[in-house]
Amino acid sequence: MSFRMRNSIMPMQLIDKITRVEQKIQQLALKLERLERENNTLFEENRQLRHQLDTAEKQHSKLTLHTAELQDRLDRQHSDAPRDVQQLRKEIDHYIEEIDKCVAWLYDG
Repeated sequence: MSFRMRNSIMPMQLIDKITRVEQKIQQLALKLERLERENNTLFEENRQLRHQLDTAEKQHSKLTLHTAELQDRLDRQHSDAPRDVQQLRKEIDHYIEEIDKCVAWLYDG
């Protein structure tokens, strides 16, 4: 092979390599854009879930406090009015169910 032929082949190989590198760069740029969009979506979803968790935790705390208050009232009134005790027990059972729902939601969410 003469020197002239070798020089004409090398630039074609170089052009092919450059073209393949450009294609890979374009593919990587598209992948980067897709991953950035996915990251933004996941970041927003995470923010919303943290807000929901915060809200559920606050509700859980309120219900727990209210349940404790009802239990105190129940303990004080236990001997005074048996009918009130039944009503308070129903209320306490209701709040316990609400707390259980919140706890289940926290673990399932």
